[in-house]
Amino acid sequence: MTTYVILSRVKSATGLLLLRAFCANLFQMGALPGPYTLLKLLRHRFAGSAQESAYSPADAMNDYRARMAEYDAKRAQHHKFGPTYRCRHCTLMFPADAFDVDRHDITDLHNMCIGLGSLRVCSVCVQVPPGTSTSRCTRCTQQRQLGYFSAESDVCKACHLQEKYLFRACSSCHKALQLNNLRHNSEGRWLCHDCAPEAWPYRCTACQMYKQASEFRAARRDLEQAYHTRCRACETCSACQRCFTDHRKMAADRKLCTKCDAQSQ
Repeated sequence: MTTYVILSRVKSATGLLLLRAFCANLFQMGALPGPYTLLKLLRHRFAGSAQESAYSPADAMNDYRARMAEYDAKRAQHHKFGPTYRCRHCTLMFPADAFDVDRHDITDLHNMCIGLGSLRVCSVCVQVPPGTSTSRCTRCTQQRQLGYFSAESDVCKACHLQEKYLFRACSSCHKALQLNNLRHNSEGRWLCHDCAPEAWPYRCTACQMYKQASEFRAARRDLEQAYHTRCRACETCSACQRCFTDHRKMAADRKLCTKCDAQSQ
């Protein structure tokens, strides 16, 4: 009712002819960073001199930047994937794509995610067979069936699915990026490639060494997908000492050009 008063200025419930429930995400956006930090600063200022130094204007500015970066990350996630809905089995929040639903198909979205009585089950929980043995996920700290885990990971598949859609802000430049475009360092900070290029090593299959992206001629996206990679130092043939920027003229995973490689065999 309060939301209808704000939007349509209806003054009483009797004057409201058509009542339609609002999306729950409208009330799950959290407090705005600006008013929150301002009120927090004013409360500390008028509480007394003992608490005034605990939250200074400089602290308020840093808190505002951090909260604004987190707010922008949520907005970027919402803009790309749409609203999130809670899975009834794993209790995690996912966008409609995780439920195998096209968010632009209003009828399918209402039947599977929004409508009353809809059983929302993510694509991971659908594939988990029933069982009695459980294990604790180190990320969401929930006891889950063994079908949620792979043999080499102690993080459940539902958390891995959530990471696919998750956005975070870079701790240095505060740019909102998807989680696969950030690296988590030992200090607990999330850094993008522009702020920490040394945290993005790529393996050259010719010299078998891990190097930064600047040591390669290929783009970073190609380095992540390519099976054979070659750094700039390995573009020179070790036999004839000729440099080939066209890697097709170099033998795969070797420091020899195709001609020298054929002669050596």
